[in-house]
Amino acid sequence: MHNSYNIIADMAVSSLLEEVETTPKPGLVDIRNSGAHSDMDYPLFVQSSNSLRAYFAECAKLGSMGLSMKELAQNLRKAGIAAEKKMFETTRGVNTQKGLVFSMGIVCAGFSSLVAEKSQIDDSSLKERFAQISSSLLENEKTADSNGLRALTATGIGGIRKEALSGFETCFEQGIGTLRKSFEKGRTSNGAAVEALLALISFCEDSNVVHRGGTAALHFVRERAKEILSRDYEEETLLKKTSQFDDECIERNISPGGAADLLALTLMIHKITTQKERLL
Repeated sequence: MHNSYNIIADMAVSSLLEEVETTPKPGLVDIRNSGAHSDMDYPLFVQSSNSLRAYFAECAKLGSMGLSMKELAQNLRKAGIAAEKKMFETTRGVNTQKGLVFSMGIVCAGFSSLVAEKSQIDDSSLKERFAQISSSLLENEKTADSNGLRALTATGIGGIRKEALSGFETCFEQGIGTLRKSFEKGRTSNGAAVEALLALISFCEDSNVVHRGGTAALHFVRERAKEILSRDYEEETLLKKTSQFDDECIERNISPGGAADLLALTLMIHKITTQKERLL
């Protein structure tokens, strides 16, 4: 199993890197620009992503150990707080991927636990396991006075907490569903990821957007994403329209960071469902 921990960690890091490489992304850091952010850029995200590799391997190891849900949650919480500290040291205090530390850790542990149990690995079993781990992890978190809970409530009005408790349902229903259809239409990996991000933006209640621009900003990004998706553009036009959306978000100082985190998780789930044979 030891090598499988590294494989899972590599999948997680590559998902984070593919998210930031997805271009264009409205208001978000990508290869094209830094979006609505003046304190971070693409190279910083690369450093941040790579700093989490050992942590993701640790989460995979914890998931394979047959611990009770309570024990697993305690260990994941401890590992996540340490990983968050290392990320901030790497980025010199810039919050690049705080929301993903715990959520991607849950995904790594959940996937690894199913592999260790020799259980079936599909959308349903993954979502159920992620929800089980999240429920245990959040069971005693009643207030936002811990690093772990602040990370877990960083995304969405309902928070990544709500997403986690659902087993990241939005990733499965909006993200993965759109990604798979995009590949069926013949889109490139980048085009499919852009389309999946738009689907996530159109659906999730993103507190990053609300914090910067209020509910009016949330309405704007959701409706703009829906408008682009409704046209079913060819990929070249899709990217052009999304670039215009990016410019509009930058002008309004809007950054849908919650949707970006969900895209990274979506890309990871896609890797799990298409590459699971590497670990079975």
